[in-house]
Amino acid sequence: MRIHALDGLRGVAAFSVLLHHTLLVNPSLVAAYGPDPQGVTGGIARALAYTPLHLLWAGPEAVVVFFVLSGYVLCLPYTERDPADWTPYFARRAVRIYLPVWAALASAVVLTLVVEHTADPGASWWLLSHPGTIDGNGLLKDALLLFGAGSVTTVLWSLQFEMIFSLLLPCYVAVSRLLARRPILAALAIVAPMAISPKVSPALLFLPMFGAGTVLACTRDRWHRWAVGAIHGLRRSAAWVLAVALLSAKWLALALPASVIGAHATSAWFTALADVAILGGAVLVLVLILVLPGSARPLEARPVQWLGRHSYSLYLVHEPLVVAIAFAAGGWHAWLLPVVVVAALALAAAFHAVAEVPSIRLSRRVGGAVAALR
Repeated sequence: MRIHALDGLRGVAAFSVLLHHTLLVNPSLVAAYGPDPQGVTGGIARALAYTPLHLLWAGPEAVVVFFVLSGYVLCLPYTERDPADWTPYFARRAVRIYLPVWAALASAVVLTLVVEHTADPGASWWLLSHPGTIDGNGLLKDALLLFGAGSVTTVLWSLQFEMIFSLLLPCYVAVSRLLARRPILAALAIVAPMAISPKVSPALLFLPMFGAGTVLACTRDRWHRWAVGAIHGLRRSAAWVLAVALLSAKWLALALPASVIGAHATSAWFTALADVAILGGAVLVLVLILVLPGSARPLEARPVQWLGRHSYSLYLVHEPLVVAIAFAAGGWHAWLLPVVVVAALALAAAFHAVAEVPSIRLSRRVGGAVAALR
């Protein structure tokens, strides 16, 4: 059964990533993602950076929500038993992910070559980091996804882990079932790799986030009953405040004076704690939506559902468009945000109709054909 509120949550997350990349064009706000994350100055800019308002444009946090959602939704049909054969699933999933990615890469190449990448030297370092040339090897890696990504559109780094998770889904399902009756062990299995990830590999940070979603799916009957009582005991508002606090924990900590947090702002242990808190917030948001019908209602509104249906398209095509418009404008302007949002939503709608919907239909046909052959 499709859970429409989760579609809405995915749409909100995709829109947050769009705002994230658009506001990174602003030289005042981009400092939050630079070598000195406490370097944002100015009243409004600091409020957007170091309060829960940051969640409006918190791209990395939105991606964590994507990962947990993917783990939950993909695992849900297989919580009771495995399919007779996983091959049709692999075929469907590959077509569903790769075809829109390849179409988005073609769109990104066109935008990169058509718009000259020159701007004032004082422009955002994030904007200036986008080259105006095409690297063939990088483009090939982008197209394959599994060996690194991000030469013409940086958003593909997350699709790399999405594809790896999709290939490993049978393993995730098996392990999550095994840990279903051992919640403490399951939590350790998720958090421990994240704690050592900065020294080893980004995969140890991101792949456990999918695991949080698969464990939630495999244990949903148990935690649902417990969560209903616990959340009503705490009051709904308190539960949502906790979720927001966890998701924005990193930025709330960076609001502390530099004399207090100092060099810890860029330390490995601070980053690891922030990542665990963000994952906890994403998990709690998912639980609240599933447990509290009132919380899900705004996500079922028609505009939010539209965003949900177009979230994959919006996620794939928006960044090269943001970069092209920003370079054409010569950098940041106050009018850039509304112009980019309207243009990105229009492009996402067109891309959804031309590339994503046909890929969905083809993925179903391919999956059916593979199942018939097997």
